[in-house]
Amino acid sequence: MQETVSINGLTLCHNHSDGWVRSTLPDLCKSSDKPVPYTNAAYARDLANGTTTVFSHGGAMNGITGSEFYRSFGDEP
Repeated sequence: MQETVSINGLTLCHNHSDGWVRSTLPDLCKSSDKPVPYTNAAYARDLANGTTTVFSHGGAMNGITGSEFYRSFGDEP
């Protein structure tokens, strides 16, 4: 889906998007004797705790302060 909403030069995160995000800091996992840094990635389709009264792109829930991604990938050993 082509992104059509831009806020301060960034695209709007909504759960109908094909977008994804990668962590900027490593997730330190204590899966061995030394902490191992893993990179997390999450998809916009996994957005949780977004808007409940304001929608975009045909009814998509939008990301707001306090929103989360209920699933991410890459932090598994």
